[in-house]
Amino acid sequence: MVSPGGQAQGLSTTLASATTGGPPTGGAQGGELFEVADLHALHVFVAVPEQDALYVQTGHPAHLSFAEFPGERFTGMITRSNNSFSQDTRSLVLEVKLNDPQHRLRPGMLASVQLRFTAPEPGILISGDSVITTARGQIVPVVQNGVVHMQPVLLGRDLGPQIYVTSGLQDGDQVVVSPNDQVKEGVRVATQQAPQGQQQ
Repeated sequence: MVSPGGQAQGLSTTLASATTGGPPTGGAQGGELFEVADLHALHVFVAVPEQDALYVQTGHPAHLSFAEFPGERFTGMITRSNNSFSQDTRSLVLEVKLNDPQHRLRPGMLASVQLRFTAPEPGILISGDSVITTARGQIVPVVQNGVVHMQPVLLGRDLGPQIYVTSGLQDGDQVVVSPNDQVKEGVRVATQQAPQGQQQ
């Protein structure tokens, strides 16, 4: 039975039960009466970080796993994206279509999504402590023939303890780990092997 006294957004269950003796209804202002779900094909929305979103395209496969089905993997396909990055999360929302002939999956379930894509060379991975931020940009102290040179660099993806350098360094460069105030341009130093776990 539809109550004519409902509000535009519907009534809460507690309030509706107290006033009408039944569940909330849409009322005169067009609030929803029912929610209908089609279980034949599910549409999963995935937020992809900005640094990866440019390499993910529609038509690519997506592999999903659910806590309710341990050890099982479901395969879907990216069908579209909103083509706009969120200003709050700096991510792009993709829509993945997933067929479920057995109707085991339900709307609202949480999934872990794995996307596979080919990205260009990310750069040279160094310790984040080696990067010095100045008014003119980021620099990394490198040792050339026993002398420190403050090398300007461009940074890529930041992994926290480590960071990718996309320009300014080459393979084989000796980078100073955790430089202090004594590490300056032209200072002569003696190098030694980095501690175990910090070697690249």
